[in-house]
Formats: sequence, C-alpha cells, structure tokens
Amino acid sequence: MGMNTFGGFGEYIRVPQEWIVKKPDNLSLSESMAFGTAGLTAGLCLRKLLLHGLKPDDGEVFVSGVTGGVGIISLMLFSKLGFDVTAITGKMDQEKLLKNLGAKTVLDRNDLDSDLISPLQKPIYAGGIDAVGGKILSNLICSTSQRAAIACCGMVGGLSLDTSIFPFILRGLSLFGIDSAESLLETKEEVWNNFATSWKLENIDENIKDISLNELPSEIDKILDGKQIGRVRIVYD
Repeated sequence: MGMNTFGGFGEYIRVPQEWIVKKPDNLSLSESMAFGTAGLTAGLCLRKLLLHGLKPDDGEVFVSGVTGGVGIISLMLFSKLGFDVTAITGKMDQEKLLKNLGAKTVLDRNDLDSDLISPLQKPIYAGGIDAVGGKILSNLICSTSQRAAIACCGMVGGLSLDTSIFPFILRGLSLFGIDSAESLLETKEEVWNNFATSWKLENIDENIKDISLNELPSEIDKILDGKQIGRVRIVYD
C-alpha cells in the first residue's frame, strides 16, 4: 500500500484476496498497526537470522538505523528473545530511550559512517539487522565473527557497498537481502503469528505516536529531515 497501489494511509481499502493475511486472534488491530510494514520487515529480518541458526549465546548483535521504524522494532524483538544488542544511531540524545527498549550498548553511527577502514576488522558481531546500507553496512560486514549473518533491508545511508570477499570466505559471513513487499504470503503469515505469540511485544503500544490524518504531512517532513523517532500510527475518529 502506497508503493504501487493507492491507499497506504486509507482507513479502508479493497484489495485482491491473495494479498491478505488474516490477523491473528491474539493481536489487536492497534497492535497490528503498531507493527505495520516496518514491523513486518523487522520480523522478516529476524526470521532469516534465526533460520540461519543465530542464537543469543553466539554473541553480540547490532541494529543500525535503530530509531527508525524497522530499527526500533528490530531492537525490541532482539531484546525480547534475549540477545545483547548494540544500537547504532545518529541520534545519541535518544540513548536513554534505546537502553530502556533493550539496547546493551548505544553506538554513534559516525564511528562507522566512513570509508572502509580495513577489509577485515576486529570480529565483534555474531549478526545484525541493517536498515541503513552504504558505508555503515560496509564497515559492519568487516566487523563480524565466524559464521555471522546480517539481514539488510534499507538504503538510507547509500546505495553502494564497498567491501571485500574476505569476510565471506575467511569468516563464512552470510548477507541476506530482505524484501518485505514480495515475500511469500505464507512467510508473512508466519511472522504475524510470531508477533501474536512467541515474539509478542507487550509494550509496543507504549512506544508509538498516534496522530490524526491532518497531522500526517508534518510527520512525513520529519522523516525526510531525519528527525523522526520510532513508529507513527494514524488514528481515525
């Protein structure tokens, strides 16, 4: 919705039956819209990493772009499942919020947003979810440990990727691309059912901003200016 089909901000929309996933019974309408498309993307990233075999005991994981819609849900999901998370952000004034949501460490993105330091750097992360791309992802790829995995779903930091083959052939790194829109319907259904059961975030409604449709333009401006924090949900009277 909103990509190639009108209705992304509509209260009602008519779509083909094959586009639809039934809402799980243990998930309210307001909770489902607190997750939204960004939450689905975060869930698809997490699913891919767990299928790869990533476990909390494997070591520290990261989330980049962590104050954005995908990032903040990714942080909460990782924390829910017991992972030690490094939150990477350009909004260091939000450190308290991110630690309250489960981040063990908060890292300034400027520490990573530079030309590739080295094709193979100190191994730190067992995996992570990257919603930024560009130079930040390039450096994170080189800072992974043996058999690590990264799920990539964003490009706000740039379209290009400067890396080498070393992390892939010397550490066995796996880099997964996530496309939420064209994911299989049964995969989306699996993620939504997880949101209602083992991945259920009891405090998700506490970490979302409700607005009216009239307030939407100013919120979009915040996104374009890089000033938006977390999720925004439109509430119709």
